[in-house]
Amino acid sequence: MRNWSQLVATLAQLQERAATLRAEPWRSAPPNPPATDADISASEQRLGVLFDDAYRDLLRTCNGWPVFGSSHLYGTNDLAVSDLWGINNDAIAEYFASEGRDATKAPDGHRFVLIAHDNSTSRFVVAAFPTSTREQSSRCYDCQSGEDTPFDDIYAWAQFESRGITIGLDEAIAEVAEP
Repeated sequence: MRNWSQLVATLAQLQERAATLRAEPWRSAPPNPPATDADISASEQRLGVLFDDAYRDLLRTCNGWPVFGSSHLYGTNDLAVSDLWGINNDAIAEYFASEGRDATKAPDGHRFVLIAHDNSTSRFVVAAFPTSTREQSSRCYDCQSGEDTPFDDIYAWAQFESRGITIGLDEAIAEVAEP
């Protein structure tokens, strides 16, 4: 069972605590307020896809998050609309079109959608959403330098990412707290 509310709340608290202890407020930003079903439907129409249940649940919990660890998690106001999303989406199109990129392909009847990118590297996260029939779960890929790590859905990726973020933040908090 997915518990986006708990995952988002825990990460927001950890990030804020670490940013405060380090006196680095830019390392923390609250998640965006939830998306409405109309926001989600409009994004699906713009992209020509049907989001899976996991991603819809995330958007209903937080409609994007500018600082999800080191990543920018896109919301419905970004998808196929914002300049930042467009620039990064063009980059992933080039990435998947480059030589030797045969390993990761969107399945037939699916389209890759950029859902997050790392603010400091060329790392990005895409989901392979269906174009005609809604699915409960859509494969998600964390991509960097030709290494495409698959996850069952966005929630599985977010759990993996949150463990890494939590470890890094716990270490940062411990460093600052030491006398």
